[in-house]
Amino acid sequence: MASREQIAQGVVKYIRGDVLPSIQDKTFRTLLSAGTYLVEADPSMIDRVMEHPIVSLMIPKAGSGYDIAKAEQAARRALEENGGIEIVIPGIKWISPEEKVLKFTAADITALRNYIGG
Repeated sequence: MASREQIAQGVVKYIRGDVLPSIQDKTFRTLLSAGTYLVEADPSMIDRVMEHPIVSLMIPKAGSGYDIAKAEQAARRALEENGGIEIVIPGIKWISPEEKVLKFTAADITALRNYIGG
């Protein structure tokens, strides 16, 4: 079980510690960094993500927090079996016009879970 604040803090720490250092494009890195400051200032943004139908199916709300344990195990196993995933971020005209690809593996799930704690 993890609270919204734990998830927000964990995501911010994960992005800053593990994702941003691997991004070479300065503009994209700056935009993603700005996103971490927004989540830090307003942890309720996590609720909006968790309300997405697919996310809420995988990570159910439990009281005032979220049950992340089963989702963590399932995601880690699926990424191990399939060699990870790539998430394509479309270009943003006049800011960062080329698409970016973020790659995630089972190790990223473990790192994120460690940052979240709970």
